Amino acid sequence: MSFPKYVKDGLEWPEYVIDSTGTELDGAEPSAGEYPAYAIFRELALLGRAGAPGEAARVNNADLLAYADGEDQDAAKVYYDLGLPDFYSGPVYVETKGPLGTTGATFALRFPDSVSTLGAYGDRGLQRDGLLLVARQKAIRYSCSPALYRLAESVDRYNAASQTARTRDDCLLDIARIKKAAALAGARCDAVLDSEKIVEAGPVTLQLEDHGDSVSVVPDVPVEGLPSSSFIQKFDKRLSVDPVYNFDTEGGGRTRVVLSEAQRKAFRVIKKDLQHIRDPEKLRKLWQNPPSEFDDIDINVEALYSERVKGLGIYRPKVTPFICPYETEWLPGFEIDGVEGKKKLFVRTPDDLAELEQKIRSAQAAGSDFVDIKDERIDLETAMKTAELAAARQNGSGGSPKDAAEKYKVLIIDENIDELEYAELMDGLVIDEPEIPIIGMDPSFVVKKHQKEGISRLAALYDAKYPGVILADDMGLGKTFQALAFLEHLGQSEKGVLACIVAPVGLIGNWIEEHRRCFPEGSLFLKSLMGDLPRIREIREHPERFRNRVFLMSYDSMRRNQLEVCAVPWNVVMLDEAQKIKTPGTLVTNAAKALKADFKVALTGTPVENTFHDLWCIADFALPGFLGSAKDFASTYNPKPDDPDDEIARMGEELRKKLGKCFIRRIKEDVLSDLPPKYASDIPDHADKFKRAETIRLMPAEQKSAYDGVIADYRRRKDQEDSIGKRGILDVLHKLKSACEHPGFVIGNSDSKVIFRIDDSAKTLSLLAILDKVRSAGEKAIVFAEYRRTQRYLATIIHEHFGIKPMIVNGETPVGFDAEAAAGTRLGIVKAFNQKSGFDVVIMSPVAAGVGLTVTGANHVIHFSRHWNPSKEDQATDRAYRIGQTRPVYVYYLIARHPNERVTSFDDNLARLLATKRNVRGAILFPSARMEVKPGEFFDDSLGSD
Repeated sequence: MSFPKYVKDGLEWPEYVIDSTGTELDGAEPSAGEYPAYAIFRELALLGRAGAPGEAARVNNADLLAYADGEDQDAAKVYYDLGLPDFYSGPVYVETKGPLGTTGATFALRFPDSVSTLGAYGDRGLQRDGLLLVARQKAIRYSCSPALYRLAESVDRYNAASQTARTRDDCLLDIARIKKAAALAGARCDAVLDSEKIVEAGPVTLQLEDHGDSVSVVPDVPVEGLPSSSFIQKFDKRLSVDPVYNFDTEGGGRTRVVLSEAQRKAFRVIKKDLQHIRDPEKLRKLWQNPPSEFDDIDINVEALYSERVKGLGIYRPKVTPFICPYETEWLPGFEIDGVEGKKKLFVRTPDDLAELEQKIRSAQAAGSDFVDIKDERIDLETAMKTAELAAARQNGSGGSPKDAAEKYKVLIIDENIDELEYAELMDGLVIDEPEIPIIGMDPSFVVKKHQKEGISRLAALYDAKYPGVILADDMGLGKTFQALAFLEHLGQSEKGVLACIVAPVGLIGNWIEEHRRCFPEGSLFLKSLMGDLPRIREIREHPERFRNRVFLMSYDSMRRNQLEVCAVPWNVVMLDEAQKIKTPGTLVTNAAKALKADFKVALTGTPVENTFHDLWCIADFALPGFLGSAKDFASTYNPKPDDPDDEIARMGEELRKKLGKCFIRRIKEDVLSDLPPKYASDIPDHADKFKRAETIRLMPAEQKSAYDGVIADYRRRKDQEDSIGKRGILDVLHKLKSACEHPGFVIGNSDSKVIFRIDDSAKTLSLLAILDKVRSAGEKAIVFAEYRRTQRYLATIIHEHFGIKPMIVNGETPVGFDAEAAAGTRLGIVKAFNQKSGFDVVIMSPVAAGVGLTVTGANHVIHFSRHWNPSKEDQATDRAYRIGQTRPVYVYYLIARHPNERVTSFDDNLARLLATKRNVRGAILFPSARMEVKPGEFFDDSLGSD
């Protein structure tokens, strides 16, 4: 049927050709009124469901309805934008013809037209033609809603089926589906159909039936109106699997539950192979690799996992990664939501894949959670998965990326993003917090007042059966100790404790070493589960055997082994550096939220890194529901870029109060009155402490020449290219920063050898003079430098000048798991450094040292180069300034100053901006990313005047 241009709201929609199978759009260039229709067809074309506009753009009805009725679509809006008629909203009747349940029975749909003179069942009612409902006598058209279309199609399929090929059981299954479709479409069934209670079996819950010396797998199918486990009893009594199970209901009625063919096959496997299992390995394999007969049925796994887990499925996050389903190829890539809509980046070629893999390695080495590629920031975990899929496509060894993605099944949870689907709320109980005696602790260890209070709070919330807590104390206040003391307290109880600690791989050894140091006579046994999948399975199958065991694993290990780990009934689960799950919907975040535990503890010193949504996501792990859905949360706690700092600080304080006792955050300045003083060279009141330390020096001639050369090169390129873009600006700033460190980093080329003279670098001269004084005092220092070439250069000149060999800790340094046998690892290097007496120096990357390392053996902290974010820089400094430090700490910020007063050097500009940004640091909750210095804020100032 031709459906000509349709006038709606004063606009002409494009011309369509609509028949019973699909819709075709004509025309090449859209007018203003036609644009929404063309936009829809463009997206359908991208999804491989239609031709592109300008061609014969055709989409079949099923694909159009699937698009219109999709998760993020409003079907009525899609129809409106296409210019299709409004949905039919009148009554719909389903009539039965012939004896119900026999192969000869058929059904008819009636759509009475309100203007028809013959009424509801007259011949003048509306007739369906594909998507449209058309009156024969009157030119009235409606569209079928998706639900109504599905009902009509199910009736047509039933009526068109071969009468001889259909069994009575097949008929009953189709009738059950028609009844369900009728209910969803709001259709009225006639008396014959309405009186029959015929339902298709829904999601199957697999349960374990314990026989003492063996277990059986039994399927349960919940049926509305029937007591729970009714189906299990019927299944157990019968030797074979029946296609239909009849149940008597109150009042003499009957409900017939019909199994699909796929369900029958799966249930036959259960009857044959999964009864009275004595081999635990066989049971494990069932959950790890279910029989192929289970692939086509909807299995509910809530019996095995927490209530938050909805089932097993394929990882399909709302954002990336995605696989683009063209007919000719499957292209892994990314889809990013931006201000101008969605942007797609494909990994098409080997070069694309090589670039992505290099970015991933760089991010891992730097300890970053993100990959920066093509001016976009991608979650590291998502980038790694996409690289796997791209590699499968390009080398052919792992099958197609489509197949790889389909096999990548994970736990599907209630994410609480668009709406609150899962919550564990409390009624604001008043809890007592008595001081907890700490047993098994080293008697020489002094417990701080705030630590006692934190341990008591954890124990009180646990006893009151709160779902969890966020322990967000400032860096260096002993979160690890408080967590271990709480677990030791539970270990002394009658039931003991089975706990899991998930931590960055580099911190697993920290936990083990901290427990050995603080609790030599403790009741707990701590063990890493890295690479120990058999032990994870053993814990899952026999948790009662592991009383007072605390198992540690990395975030990646938890993600990879989530089907096992998340089925263990842990008493306590702790996430260290919980900001690792600050991004909703990622594999790691969802796996963490799927963990099954009586009590969940999130430990983080930076609960808000980028936005307040970081805190929402962490709270959604420990306290699901306390802050509502992510969508509702955003409506209140999503500050605008131009909001003043005090307004954002107010939001943070409001959030802290909202979380109440379930949020523990103390700042060092507020609770550590007995810490030694800390002096910083950029604070005027501390100037007398640095009289003999020249932290600011004028650039020597060679360094000034190199710095000016970078500026001159930039201006020459700018004149030639008009604009050098964002990447060009970053490149210039990188060179200016390098020139401030040493001119050798920006001059010379591959054909000439650069001599790195000490006297050519202002900051090197300052560093050596400071270290001379540190050596004279017999003390130790940390030197922070960002670039690895700078780290290597500093190690060389320190060795030449002082005769020591300073160790370097950066992204390349092995992390290790056990500090007692970790020579050459981060923990081993720091442990040896802390224990060494007399003068020594360790060189660190501020990123690699940002978490987990306690370097209280040093009381001099020298920032040879500065971090863009004062919060990150302070975290690095606090490796030395924390509990355990007994001497005053001196913090030196080195600056290479340009001799020309008209040029304010990169170092001077960055120092000025960092000091300004640091002023908001005192807020209890404040997005640290907001404090980060942006390149544009000081680019022009660092170039000087022309």
